[in-house]
Amino acid sequence: MTSPLHKASSIELQTRRQQQRVELHKPISVININTHKKMGALVNITTEGFMLMSDTLIESNRIYSVSLLLPDAMNGHKQVDLGSDCLWSRDEVEGERYWAGFQIIDASRSALDYIEALITDFSQINGQ
Repeated sequence: MTSPLHKASSIELQTRRQQQRVELHKPISVININTHKKMGALVNITTEGFMLMSDTLIESNRIYSVSLLLPDAMNGHKQVDLGSDCLWSRDEVEGERYWAGFQIIDASRSALDYIEALITDFSQINGQ
């Protein structure tokens, strides 16, 4: 059975989203911790979730342990590890790129601090 979040329209997801999405102007790769393979690159992020662009389809309604590879070391750290739930995934018309939306479900206080620093240092807020 498909979860209600999987069927939710983008308008419903935007209504549920508590924080404004923030695009980053530096590339940040996302790695699957379990497979050590690159999943894709961040499109935007908040401390609650993120959107990913990928070359391969990412299975939705699944939990992923991921590492965000930081563009510049922050306090000696080069990555941020998170637990995330893929709420949705879809492809472009041509099927060459895929998009996936994730909710952050497990993050240490320091991981959230690093995300906030990323947003402050490398952000381009949507609509501005």
